[in-house]
Amino acid sequence: MSEVHTLEERVQKSVALLNRRVPGWQERIDTATLDMSEPWIEDDRCSGCILAQLYDRYTVGLVALGLLANEEHEVYAFEKQPEDATEAYNVMREAWILAIQEG
Repeated sequence: MSEVHTLEERVQKSVALLNRRVPGWQERIDTATLDMSEPWIEDDRCSGCILAQLYDRYTVGLVALGLLANEEHEVYAFEKQPEDATEAYNVMREAWILAIQEG
């Protein structure tokens, strides 16, 4: 069982992973349409969660990052976790936008 991390810690860990595996990922994220509750891209709109915007589908992104079969995915901020039950997706969205802006 992994230790519980705050949302900010999970976002920073996620940013570090993306920095290592997907150079320049920040430029590919449309923060105006970022929607952490959307696991895929529909049509040509650039809405969706971080992984959907990078890989077109949330699960494709998990596989590409080696997280799908790895319980460690729980310490990243690519999805709402059970311990976040009272946190809305917009809180996660704002944390991601702040991390992207900080570079």
